[in-house]
Amino acid sequence: MVNMSVRRFLLFLYFLGYGIPVFAQPAVQADSLLLALEKLPERERVVQANAQFYKLFSADFSKAAALGEKVLAICRKADWKDQEALTLKNLGVVNYLQGNYEQALEYSQTALSIYEQLGDAAGQGAVYNELANFSKKRKEFDRVFEYLDRAYKLCKAAGDSLCLSTSMDNRGLALLEQGQFAAADSLFRQVLLLREALRDSVGLTYVYNNLAEVAIGQGNVEASLNYLGNSTEIRRRLGDRQGVAININNMGEVLMMTGAPENAIPFFEQSLKESRALNFNDLARHTMEMLAKAHKSTGNHELAFDWLSQSYALKDSLFDVKRSAQIAEMQEKYESEKREKELVREQARVRQRTILLVFSGGSLGLLSVIFALAMRQSRQRREQLLRESELREKLLLQESENELQQERLRISRDLHDHLGAELTLIRSALSRRAFLSEKPEEKTELNAIGDNARRAMEELRETVWAIGGEANTVENIALHLRDFASRFETAEIEVQWHPEAGALKLNSTQTLHLYRIAREAVNNALKYAPGSKVLVEFYAAAGVLMLEISDNGPGFGPPPHRQGYGLRNMRQRAEEIGGKCAIKSTEKGVSVSIALPV
Repeated sequence: MVNMSVRRFLLFLYFLGYGIPVFAQPAVQADSLLLALEKLPERERVVQANAQFYKLFSADFSKAAALGEKVLAICRKADWKDQEALTLKNLGVVNYLQGNYEQALEYSQTALSIYEQLGDAAGQGAVYNELANFSKKRKEFDRVFEYLDRAYKLCKAAGDSLCLSTSMDNRGLALLEQGQFAAADSLFRQVLLLREALRDSVGLTYVYNNLAEVAIGQGNVEASLNYLGNSTEIRRRLGDRQGVAININNMGEVLMMTGAPENAIPFFEQSLKESRALNFNDLARHTMEMLAKAHKSTGNHELAFDWLSQSYALKDSLFDVKRSAQIAEMQEKYESEKREKELVREQARVRQRTILLVFSGGSLGLLSVIFALAMRQSRQRREQLLRESELREKLLLQESENELQQERLRISRDLHDHLGAELTLIRSALSRRAFLSEKPEEKTELNAIGDNARRAMEELRETVWAIGGEANTVENIALHLRDFASRFETAEIEVQWHPEAGALKLNSTQTLHLYRIAREAVNNALKYAPGSKVLVEFYAAAGVLMLEISDNGPGFGPPPHRQGYGLRNMRQRAEEIGGKCAIKSTEKGVSVSIALPV
């Protein structure tokens, strides 16, 4: 263990719970606070609930969230907009800490809208500080600094020093994540002076934690532990149970960085115990990952695999493939170690048999046996080396595929979360504006633009579907095309697939291009031959997947005819995935054929 004062060492023992619980009465404190609030008049109850919200959620997330929902209902019924906005901001914080990110974002955005209506600059600044935290978690640093710039200006205009110091603190954290330790340290020390001047005990705990991160990043372990100790003592005195749980985890991370994973494990276990008791899912998930890393560092890959599996069970469903890949990697490593140990035991048994044979045979027999065993052992060694080489190649290939799949998932997640959210907001705003408009022409135009936004969302969902999965069967692609075709009520569109083609699997690039080609061909048929019949057909032969889209329209005339972008795009898409595209037009209709080796 690293060197530290006796006081710090006793604090370590305190954390680990050697006869001393971390908290004796957090539930009692939370219940007492709730009981006291119930006795107040309604308006005062709402004001005090929001004022005491940090104290409550730091002791019990679930009770804080339930109280927030009750207060929110009262505010909306009484039309107390100022308290409604504050309640929404508080609910955003507690949901964020529980890992309910979509709900947290919705609460924060609604709070921001109300603060804007009220012209409350400090309130807006406080919400932008929370939105910056949300974006920082998603590594969207451009947006983080944009939100923090807004928060700083609003808090400064309002003369709110607490809000201003929070904005500076968050900026320091963003700089810290980007490795800018000196810039972060300078900001945190300014914040420390502000917090001390304001006598903001809660804020002091955060800035101490941040200074601890800077210290460990600069290799100063003793300073990091001192800062964490100061933060923990204040949080314990305040009854901040979730804050102490975070600090216990941080102590473990400091020990990990000093090369003492075996000493870090008890801290992670204590932090996990506290976070589970609080329903602090975000911390619980992170602590499980740290337990996995700690056990992996000590060579216990079986426990590491178990903790990583539990951690992934808490994560968002968009990361399923990534989780599976990482779990599979750790599982393979664990199994590989088992095979290596078995090989060592087998080699020992071979050596024992060799010794017995040497002493039991004659000279010629002895030489023959030795030679045979040596040859056998050499052959076994070569076979083992070959197996290990094949295993390494498979692992390298799997890692490469995992990285590619993770990048596809990241892109599809970003499209879904960011562009999808923006389109939803645009469409919602257009619908609301159209509903309020009293001008028929304007209403018609707004509804038309809203329909365009809806179609863009449909296109986005299809793209996310195509690139977000590991593989799609031809049958799955055909079913999505059927769903697309069902939008057209004025035409007869049939989508078919032959049994030998339906089970074929395509990667995300092949999926996206084939789907886009089929859609383009169907759109062309409906555009230039309205009311005609369209057939989309998948079949396979001799290792080649065939996609054919045909219609019974008038075609596009005898050659030479001018080819538009759509036809050229279809050919280019086919070539990009190693296929061929043939387009045939007669007076009986147009057919587009794609041949793709699979």
